[in-house]
Amino acid sequence: MIEYIVIFFIAVFVRLFAIRQLIIDFDTWGHIYLGYEVGKQKTSPWGSIYLNCWESDEYRHPYLWHWLVGKFPKKLVINCSKWINGILDAIFATFLYWIFLLAFEEKSNAILGVLLYLFTPMWFSNISIGTRIASFTPRIISEILINLIFVVTFIDLGIESSVRFFIVSFLVSCVLLSSKFGVQALFFIILLSAILSN
Repeated sequence: MIEYIVIFFIAVFVRLFAIRQLIIDFDTWGHIYLGYEVGKQKTSPWGSIYLNCWESDEYRHPYLWHWLVGKFPKKLVINCSKWINGILDAIFATFLYWIFLLAFEEKSNAILGVLLYLFTPMWFSNISIGTRIASFTPRIISEILINLIFVVTFIDLGIESSVRFFIVSFLVSCVLLSSKFGVQALFFIILLSAILSN
């Protein structure tokens, strides 16, 4: 159990240290704005909103992420937005360590795998090459969900096929309702993976 705590704190440090000086970027402000417009206009995750812009027309977007964010106090989201994705990714890295322990026979391979995840690609760029830690947008959620889809699909976790089908369907639905980036990843990465893995 202690190694999970150590992995989590290493992940938090690696992710948050790199972004400690950053300010909220334009992309994050835009997604927070969309979240609060979804809440204010009382639309659903699959509905549309009107933007507070000149000659704005009906605007459609996958809104599940925005709908959830709009449920929290705006000031809290703005104050914490810089840290949320890093903490979510640290939780995912800890989960990934557990998956690696199941997949590999030796604990050292699991540790190397999770360290490889933590130090690549974030260490090369804290802007946007890898997981979007610095921007509180739906992209990192869709990246985590897509990785979970791969884990459930390709790794034998002892889950019955009917339960596995339900979990993957739920995760795919969350991606489709949360992020246009995630939809692209679903169609291109998963289709290519299915072809390559037969």
